[in-house]
Amino acid sequence: MTTDPDPLYDGYKDAATSMNALIAAQLMLRGETRPGVWAPEEFFDVEDYLPESRKRRFTIAVEEAGS
Repeated sequence: MTTDPDPLYDGYKDAATSMNALIAAQLMLRGETRPGVWAPEEFFDVEDYLPESRKRRFTIAVEEAGS
């Protein structure tokens, strides 16, 4: 997941990190939680997670292993 310079992110040092933490917190507040430590991409259903990322103007590309 990447972001190109965008006025939305003026002043951020690493928008991808902070916005993903925000998305994770919002999704956790909407749904059920489970114990343990999880990366957002492990914890959330991709069908919920990626649309939230796109709303924040992130570019998402899927690469297959071995490509």
